[in-house]
Order: sequence, then structure tokens, then C-alpha cells
Amino acid sequence: MVFIVYCIFLSTSNWRCKETLGDYLAERNIMGIYDVDTRAITRRLREDGSLIGVLSTENSKSDKEFLEMSRTWDIVASAWDFEDNGRNKDTFNVVAYDFGIKQNILRRLASYGCKITVVPSTWPASETLKMRPDEVLFSNGQGNPSAVPYAVELNHNYAVDPESLPEGVEVTHVNLNDGSCAGLASFKMKLMSLQCHPEASPEPHDSYPVFGEFIQLMKQEKVKA
Repeated sequence: MVFIVYCIFLSTSNWRCKETLGDYLAERNIMGIYDVDTRAITRRLREDGSLIGVLSTENSKSDKEFLEMSRTWDIVASAWDFEDNGRNKDTFNVVAYDFGIKQNILRRLASYGCKITVVPSTWPASETLKMRPDEVLFSNGQGNPSAVPYAVELNHNYAVDPESLPEGVEVTHVNLNDGSCAGLASFKMKLMSLQCHPEASPEPHDSYPVFGEFIQLMKQEKVKA
């Protein structure tokens, strides 16, 4: 994590303040930089999409060396294991693959009574099958998902080409702004996918019902079992 701002106050003014922002970041080993034109960075990202940047206190390396270092970074592999017990009487076991998962996705699933085990993105499918989950969730991740006809957070630039879909897979959600694919499903294989952030917070919550559909799918399978 890196903290980047245009302006920062180095001293405190509120009587309730216990430490400066600089002390807060240093204590948590978070790198920060100020006096940066953040609007220019925003414009660059808006035009060119997700980019990898390098912030370093090391001045013995050239820009080219830093660039080569950044190309070797795997921003997904640093995943973590996490378990969250469901809070409702109906418990579903969900294995969530972490490709950059957001905590609010876990909170939303837990609110429906799901026991969630988050596994690394490199977790073998054979190990997941041994866990016998009710459902498997592949999370969104850095640099991915896309758009939706609900009011959702739209800050990525990837979308599935509907013409490339195999038989049995259909488009379920379409972005009204540009007509791009925002959701897919295969009812035969019991798969559903969303190319947006359904749990976005504090962004619009119009797509929250998607979590209900996910839970309903598990209920139907439990009845069959």
C-alpha cells in the first residue's frame, strides 16, 4: 500500500489527535509521498487504464532498472487464507479464491450465513474438491472486472466479448452506457459471473441482489442433495 496526496499538514490541530499522519504511516510501514499532482495521475490512469508504478527511496538504481523490477512483480500471488463464520442459522460453505478479493464481498456473504474459506489464487482445484464446498467463488482482482446496467462502480476497462461465448453461456447483464457485457451465466453448469463490483461501498448498492441469487443457487443444490 502507498499513500499519495497533493497536500499534507505536517502538524496536528485537533485536540483529539494522538499522532501525525506521518507517524501513523511509519508505524504501519506504509510508504507515503506528498506534493504530487494527483489530478495528472488520475487523468493518466483514465486514459491508459491500470498501470504499475514504482515508488522508492532507493536512488542507486536507474528508472530502467526499476521498470524491469516492476515487471517481475506478481500482484495476485500474495494472497492470504481467511475464514469467516456465518451469522445466520443456515450455513453454507464457500471457498473463495483470492485474486485481490475485497473484504466487503466476504462481509456480504457472511451476512447470508456463509462460512467462508479464502484460499490463495494458486490453490489447487483438487484441494478445493476435498473441502466439499457448497459453492466456489472466484473473486475480482487487480486490473480486472467491467460494467453493469445497475448503478455500480465502473472503474475498469476489461469486458468479455459476447461473440466469443460458447454454447450454453449467456449474457445476463449489459452496461447501458456502452452496451458491453457485464454479467454471464451458465444455468446448466450452475455458473454465474459479474463484471463489476456488486459489493461496492460506499458506491451504489443496486447490484446487491446478485448475492441473493448466489445464495439461492446453493439452497437449490442442498435440496437436491
